[in-house]
Amino acid sequence: MSRIINVKTKEIIKALKKNQELHIEDYKKAKELYKEEGLKQIARIGEQLKEGKTNLKLSLIEPVNKEEWYADKIKMFEMEVNDVVELEQHEFESLILDKDQQILMAKMSNMSYSSVR
Repeated sequence: MSRIINVKTKEIIKALKKNQELHIEDYKKAKELYKEEGLKQIARIGEQLKEGKTNLKLSLIEPVNKEEWYADKIKMFEMEVNDVVELEQHEFESLILDKDQQILMAKMSNMSYSSVR
């Protein structure tokens, strides 16, 4: 069952800004860990090359930055002329609960480095 609810525009913007801040923080952490892991793998590959091994490659998942996705949504609601807007359930989940498919994929990619340390 899908619902439609009325939400204050300023509350949508507030939620999006909070979600964006958390995303940026997670992305920056993932980027640093990505660099560290890359350097470790390069050092390991260097040693393997010295041993004469071939067919070597890096195994890294690039962190994903969706900051612009949030910025676009924030801008859209900042330009909204109505103080209250209707959101369908999937829009509420995407914008307020931060469960958009693109965002979930970015979170999965960025979280892959939390377990590397």
